[in-house]
Amino acid sequence: MKLHIASIHADSKTAGLSPRQNRRTEVFLAGCKMAMQHHPCPDCFNKDLWDPTWFPEKDVDDVFKEIFDIGNPYVTIVGGEPLDQYEPLVKLLDKLWMKDYHTVVITHYTMDDLKQRYPDVLGFAQCVIDGPYIKELRCFDECKTPGIYKVIGSSNQNLWYFDWEMAEWRKADLKNKDEIKKAYGC
Repeated sequence: MKLHIASIHADSKTAGLSPRQNRRTEVFLAGCKMAMQHHPCPDCFNKDLWDPTWFPEKDVDDVFKEIFDIGNPYVTIVGGEPLDQYEPLVKLLDKLWMKDYHTVVITHYTMDDLKQRYPDVLGFAQCVIDGPYIKELRCFDECKTPGIYKVIGSSNQNLWYFDWEMAEWRKADLKNKDEIKKAYGC
């Protein structure tokens, strides 16, 4: 199985929290079907990633090895739209999960969409940020909490995490720093 990979950033400070001074490996998957069908999120900041054919396909095993060689067990997967490459994404998440990586998936789909159409992602990701970016609800520049609001662009988006104690997916209270840290495994 192959993924269209735009880039892999080894030391991102804008991919969320981590106990490694908030540095995470950030994997940009190429392709966004919604945008290619002329319905992009207004003011999308990754317009260059809409067309997956502009980027090479890499075998999932090779992508995993590249992430593994970086050595940071905190990984954020973004796009484009990661779920547009659902099956190979699940295979990559499975490989990361088997090696105890903490993964965050950022998608414009909602948690209801994931539960109905993309449930396997929820079996391997520890955290999901859902919902489309909405320009009028932008919070990136206004919010003061370091780390999290460099990832969540608009206030309609939600941070979900798998709470192992409760064995369920829970929506984080974005004003509660302890809950956010728990969601990000730090």
